[in-house]
Amino acid sequence: SVTTVVNAVNAMSYIRGSTNTASGISYTQSSILNAARPGARRILVVLTDGQSQTPPGAAAAAVRSAGVTVFSIGVGNGPSTTELVSIAGTVSNVHSVTSYNALSSSVVQIATTLCNVVVTGAPTTRTPTVLVTSAPATPAPTHPLCTNVGPIELVFLVDGSGSVRTSGFASSKAFVNQMAARFGLGPQSTRVAVVQYSGPGQVRVAIGLNQGTSTTAVVAATNGMAAFNGGTDTGGAITAVRNAVFSFARPGARKILVVLTDGQSATAPGSAAQQARRSGITIFSIGVGSGIGQA
Repeated sequence: SVTTVVNAVNAMSYIRGSTNTASGISYTQSSILNAARPGARRILVVLTDGQSQTPPGAAAAAVRSAGVTVFSIGVGNGPSTTELVSIAGTVSNVHSVTSYNALSSSVVQIATTLCNVVVTGAPTTRTPTVLVTSAPATPAPTHPLCTNVGPIELVFLVDGSGSVRTSGFASSKAFVNQMAARFGLGPQSTRVAVVQYSGPGQVRVAIGLNQGTSTTAVVAATNGMAAFNGGTDTGGAITAVRNAVFSFARPGARKILVVLTDGQSATAPGSAAQQARRSGITIFSIGVGSGIGQA
């Protein structure tokens, strides 16, 4: 779960010391990647800010020859491009940022590249747009990257409670717009619905699955949402979406629900989420700010 991973990452202590990327790659292969599930896609992301004491090319080549896709992310001016390419095996899988502080602004670009690898099995050479975090602008023209994945029903459940505030609600709408632009929308491929929720009984469909077949339509509907500014009832909203939105899902289509929230739900959402998953809906929850519960 995301909670488990976040807690483990936050608990890591800084080792300090020198840089031996080759040793780190070899250890990861023998101790972690060798325990991968049969048939699972294996991806290794290497973050480094310096050149390795031992050249990492051989260790990385061994990992790649075992079927692992490798991405290298160089931070600052320390890493050499040659070494980063030797780790990833191709320049398409190399990313560079100016500093550790700049990593956060590159998350969407890197994640989109990973998505493309998972979907198509090959990296993209396109340059994805970066997530807008201010006004809910129309996404810049771009080629969708999550395509050829079969029919998908993708529903965004957006927190419109008072604690989100105007700036947070605008950022949430911008996130939905940018995500919609990354899928090839169409009546036979991915359809998008956007639903706003707040307190008990406050659920409003901005655009349904039957209408959400183009980025233009989704962006216009999302930008037109006005915040409820009430409480937070995530559990009730999940149930409402399962009953009133996913009921229009096409037979055989993959059903995905993305829940954005910045507060703990007045109604515990666990039961509602479990029922949604039992009906075949995959759920992603995105907690914003410090008000979310970690359980």
